[in-house]
Amino acid sequence: MKKRISISIVLLLVASMILSGCGGQGAQKAGPANPDGKKELKKFNIGYLASPGHVLYFVAKEKGYFEEEAWMPNCFCLRIPVKA
Repeated sequence: MKKRISISIVLLLVASMILSGCGGQGAQKAGPANPDGKKELKKFNIGYLASPGHVLYFVAKEKGYFEEEAWMPNCFCLRIPVKA
């Protein structure tokens, strides 16, 4: 009985791995949105804190990662109120 349960669990795991590998074939390629050949930029906001951990947004912006993905972020500093 234990052997039958373990075999069915292994078969379910193998089947789920095989089926999960088939999910990426229907992905759409990002083509030019305009007839000029330029991609339309998606605008969004990024709030950051004035700390070293949030410098990565600016590094990505300077290296052009956002432009490669057709994103146009608006970076703004979050203000945290200090209780007196």
